[in-house]
Amino acid sequence: TLPSVLAIILGLLCCALRRPLLISFPLGWFFGGHLLESTFLPLELAHEHRNYLPSIGLFFFVVFSITTTLQKHRKAYHFSVALIATYILLLAVITSVRVDYWSDPYQHSAFLVERHPDSGRTQYEYGRTLLRAYGLTNDRRVLVRATEAFEKAVELPNARPHLAIAAALILAIERDEQD
Repeated sequence: TLPSVLAIILGLLCCALRRPLLISFPLGWFFGGHLLESTFLPLELAHEHRNYLPSIGLFFFVVFSITTTLQKHRKAYHFSVALIATYILLLAVITSVRVDYWSDPYQHSAFLVERHPDSGRTQYEYGRTLLRAYGLTNDRRVLVRATEAFEKAVELPNARPHLAIAAALILAIERDEQD
């Protein structure tokens, strides 16, 4: 399996290197953190917060590698500074884009439905967001789209029972109000 192959590669790397702890600790932290957050069952969505703590191991490895390189090769200093500044700029741009679509619940849930159309949770949340928008606008088209999202959430084969029940109840209430 993939985890055993990775463990063998990690073991060989540790034996081959002069300082195996400096390689094995960050990689072990990264993979160990993901083992705590994951199971053999597929996760519904990839939530980024699951990567925060394990990524500290990779960050430790990168920082150690850069500082070691800078100690050995002073000429690489300007290149390293430029590389780090570019990386920080990239993170700032990505964060800015994320903040933009997370700040609008409708845009965020529409984005998630577009990326994960077969997820019952995203369909349910999209329906809830549209239902809230319908309450503010009384636009029947929004209600129709909310109903479609709830129906899809119920019909999906991987639908969670509590979400499917909630979506079915909301649909029943909406249909009673329409009659």
